[in-house]
Amino acid sequence: MIFDTDILIKLDQLDLLLNFLNEAKYYKIKVYYPIKYEYEVRSKFGNLKDNILNYRSKELLHDIAITPDVENYKNNLLSLPFDNGEAYCYAIAEKNNFVVMTDDKLAAYSYIALKYKRKLLKENIDNELLFEEFFSNSTFKSEIILRLNLYTILNKLLNKTDNEIDHFNKNIKPRTKQWFFPKEIAEENEWLRNKFSTLEKCYLAIGSIAASIYALPNNTKRKDFEKCRHWEANIGLKLKSTTRDISNIILVRKEDVKYGNKIYPRRSYNFIAYNIIIKYLTKNDFLFDYLNKCEGQYIGYLTPKEFEQCKKFCDKFRNMYDQFRKYE
Repeated sequence: MIFDTDILIKLDQLDLLLNFLNEAKYYKIKVYYPIKYEYEVRSKFGNLKDNILNYRSKELLHDIAITPDVENYKNNLLSLPFDNGEAYCYAIAEKNNFVVMTDDKLAAYSYIALKYKRKLLKENIDNELLFEEFFSNSTFKSEIILRLNLYTILNKLLNKTDNEIDHFNKNIKPRTKQWFFPKEIAEENEWLRNKFSTLEKCYLAIGSIAASIYALPNNTKRKDFEKCRHWEANIGLKLKSTTRDISNIILVRKEDVKYGNKIYPRRSYNFIAYNIIIKYLTKNDFLFDYLNKCEGQYIGYLTPKEFEQCKKFCDKFRNMYDQFRKYE
């Protein structure tokens, strides 16, 4: 097995990491966590860094070399929405036939998209629970590495009941809810909501990021839109377009919602769209200042570095869906 840092940290925070490593050793399972990853374990995680050194000395954790094969496969994964560490984790697991332990749904979805291409479109995986079941029970699983999320580790490997897991954190279990409105996403993520002066500003910003939003001055006029080469400045995820009344039907649903005596069209997002929006904003937290000032589709000028960072993320996400379009 190989740890991604997120699971390592979460097990440590639950005081179950040593328990897990001892169980693995008892069943003669080697658990890897590359020394190359350790920069991710910062001082805010308490004594974890020292504990990792201790676990290595007791051969509860093992280092692993990064081979040219792993490096090449990692670079292949980086064409999709993987962080560098996640890409290494999946690449090592793929090339060594390891089980990968990670909670990152977007990385898991990206890996499946790379391996399955059009087959993924035909599968019913439109909520977290179905996705986790698909990942672990796929009839094609000889072609893919096995992934364990935190819930599976706690429930199946450490024999924790659902009540015990709920006591740790009610959000650990995969959810069956399929669709989320921007307002619900804002309400569920307090850290995100607190970046805005009002809840409404927060969920409108979520909708903007999901659509086409442009790194152009806020005072850009519609008649100057083409002149400003708007297509090059699009840093939105392009999940939907309200003005053109279209959506990525895999990720977004349009539904009519009644407010008073009127009916308005609203869009909701499935768990992958939810996760890509949150991850985009987490990785590019400088966007909050721009979003707070922006009204509508023009976000203002970004610095060249900020712009490139946004474009890189968006291009990776769009490339994932290009993989599907090639096979439709």
